[in-house]
Amino acid sequence: MSVASAKGLEFDKVVLYNFGDHIPDSFQKSIGGEPLNDNEKIELIHFFSKLYVAVSRASDYLFIIDTQKGFANFWTYF
Repeated sequence: MSVASAKGLEFDKVVLYNFGDHIPDSFQKSIGGEPLNDNEKIELIHFFSKLYVAVSRASDYLFIIDTQKGFANFWTYF
């Protein structure tokens, strides 16, 4: 199920699969302290909004399955 179709629903268990592999380039720029243009800011806000919706659907368990690249480039910051 996509994040958009899960909005407003709740599940006992949620699996985030390869979410970190799809981070926008603007995330790495922001981590590096580079300024973002308006489009990059919107792209980053949209990405984190989807992440919030996905994570907040789980009532009991949240499983994160990602590649080593996804963990290194995204999840290690959290």
